Amino acid sequence: YRLRFSDGHEITPMQLPLYDEDTNNLFAGLGIAAGSETSHPVPVFGFNMRTFHFRADQAGDIDIEILTEAGNWRIYSPDATGHTEGTYAANELWSFVMTGDLVLARLTFTPDAYPCTVSDAEVVMR
Repeated sequence: YRLRFSDGHEITPMQLPLYDEDTNNLFAGLGIAAGSETSHPVPVFGFNMRTFHFRADQAGDIDIEILTEAGNWRIYSPDATGHTEGTYAANELWSFVMTGDLVLARLTFTPDAYPCTVSDAEVVMR
């Protein structure tokens, strides 16, 4: 056999779609009629960088939450100011890079107006 080996990525990059919490429904394409929607948790442990991408047809607030060892979901704030990622502008691609040691993460979106349709929701990890 002729085999060749070369340097590669120590960790294989992944791109995963976000799903609506506790369902098999993709977050992308989801219609929001009232309240907030939260994605199913994404296993991000072992990856050095994770980038969330999101787009919807209404403005609103986005929170990225991480699961603590105590079993609590807490808003991720990389600069320790206590502020989350902020507000989302309608029809814009929102991207947010997470660093640090994390196990599970999820996205919560609260539109400013209803109905709202999510068109993109994914996480890229490397």
